[in-house]
Amino acid sequence: LGVNVLGYSYTGYARSSKPPSELDVYADVDAAWDYLMARKVDARRVVLYSRSVGSGPTLYLAERLSAAGTPPAGVVLQSPILSVFRIAFDFRYTLPGDLFPNVDRVGGARCPVLVIHGTHDEVV
Repeated sequence: LGVNVLGYSYTGYARSSKPPSELDVYADVDAAWDYLMARKVDARRVVLYSRSVGSGPTLYLAERLSAAGTPPAGVVLQSPILSVFRIAFDFRYTLPGDLFPNVDRVGGARCPVLVIHGTHDEVV
């Protein structure tokens, strides 16, 4: 295909000794993006991909980049969450303290967004 892939792990996951936090996860995705930009990668050729809870930092980044006028080429979300609270509860609005409010962020991504989700997922 002639593509390159950058993968990274979030603070609080895998071998991290620090507990996870929303702000740290956003800092992690920002650091991954900064790594790419320091290597002169054209943002217009980058497609962001994430799965499940990873959709939170991905949509945060897509929204932030779009607001700055440098959106990615696109976003692919596999089994994304609407928000953390909405995993367990069918809330109509985002409540204070809810993490990864993707349902509120997706509209701020000024690029194509592809959502992939199966019909047998009983959690997300």
